[in-house]
Formats: sequence, C-alpha cells, structure tokens
Amino acid sequence: MLSPAISGAPALVDIATANRAATCDFYSGLFGWTYSSAGDYVYAELDGDVVAGVRSGEQAAWTLYVHADAVETAAKDIEEAGGQVVFGPHQAPGHGEALVAADPAGAVFGLWRTDGPGGFGVGRPGTLTWAELRTIDGGLIDSFYGRLFGYEQRQIGDGRQFDYTVWSAGGQTRLGRHADKSYVLPYWLMQFAVDPDVGTDATVVRVTDLGGSVIGDPVNIPAGRIALVADVSGAIFALIDDARPQAS
Repeated sequence: MLSPAISGAPALVDIATANRAATCDFYSGLFGWTYSSAGDYVYAELDGDVVAGVRSGEQAAWTLYVHADAVETAAKDIEEAGGQVVFGPHQAPGHGEALVAADPAGAVFGLWRTDGPGGFGVGRPGTLTWAELRTIDGGLIDSFYGRLFGYEQRQIGDGRQFDYTVWSAGGQTRLGRHADKSYVLPYWLMQFAVDPDVGTDATVVRVTDLGGSVIGDPVNIPAGRIALVADVSGAIFALIDDARPQAS
C-alpha cells in the first residue's frame, strides 16, 4: 500500500551513505529493491512503488521525512518550536520539495511535499512498516512534533518505566516515540517488514551474509519478532515480522 500524502504521515525514508553502490547492492540483496536515478539522488523501488531514497553522505544513517503541506512555512515553525533547519528547503524537480531538520533533542528528520499524487510504498515485506523516535525527553518531544503536525498523542506505557507514545494523524496511528535515558544520541529507528514465510531470524542471517551486522538479536514484542541490525555502511535499522504478533 501507499502512505497517504497528508500532514504528519510518513512521506519518504532515505539513507545517507559514503558508498552508494555498496549500499544499493546490500538492500537489493536483502529486500529485492531496484533503483532509478534523479540527478544525484537515487530512488529505491519495489514492485513499481518508490520505497526509499539513497543519497551521498559521510555519516551512514536513515532519515524519516514527514509530509508537510507547506515546507517553507513549516521551516519557520520548526525554528519557533525549538528545532533547527539543517538543510533546505530545496526543490526536487518533478518530485517535490524537502528540508532536513533537527528536533530540540537533536534527532534528525525531514519534511517532504510531493508534486505528484503522493505516497510511497509501506506496510509490506521489504518496505517501512513503522518508525519510532528514540529520545531522552518524551514530554519535550511530544510537544514539539505535536505543535508541528497536530498529532493526537496517546501514552501506551506507564509513562515512567516504559514511556512510549503513539502519534496519530488523519484518524490513523502514524509514528511512535520511545523515551529512555539510554538514548543519549536521539534518532529515528526505521522498522522494515520481513517476509513472514522467511521470518526475522533467517533475514538477520541474510544481513550478515551481505556484509551487515547484528546490533540486537531477534526478540519477541507485542508487535512481532524484531531485530536491530546495521547495513554494510553501518546505518542502523530494524527488521520485524509483524504478520504474527508475539507475546513479549
């Protein structure tokens, strides 16, 4: 399915890497992605849908882009709410307008406004199925993103030992926020769905076969079986079999 082009919904994810060829080969081997170029930018596709982007960057990392109706206006809102615009806004001819920013805790994220009908491939094997912000100060961050996108925010933990909120826009849950003192370098964690016929454990083996590494072994959580891994360039992401939710 495609992510809707509504304010607050995921609009795109992309990865920065110092070795685009090696990174593209890794994800092609892991998820079956194919690629098309738009100038210096590369779009990853699966079954005809854009599912991610690949760009050059010294520090390997995934970035989440959230849909915004007016990027330039949102850039001002980011600064006023305590964030910082890092790059942009800039035009991607034929595709849309984007910027990259940092929230008040330092987590990097992006904004995207599409020129087309909108949406990118999500929610099936080989695509993004969930994005979770890992940060220290939950209240500060809920306030920041809530101000930008008008999210409805619901605490699903106890707010102390387990501080986790889910953010909704357009009547549907879109993103999650997990606060913990261990997240000294806040970041967005992208979770990609695995083929349920293969499973998380076997997909993790495939990661290492392709030159990646395992950060956290597969474990069961209510949403499914999940593992934390890094690709061949060191960018961290998660793999999850969410077709069969598990008891934690």
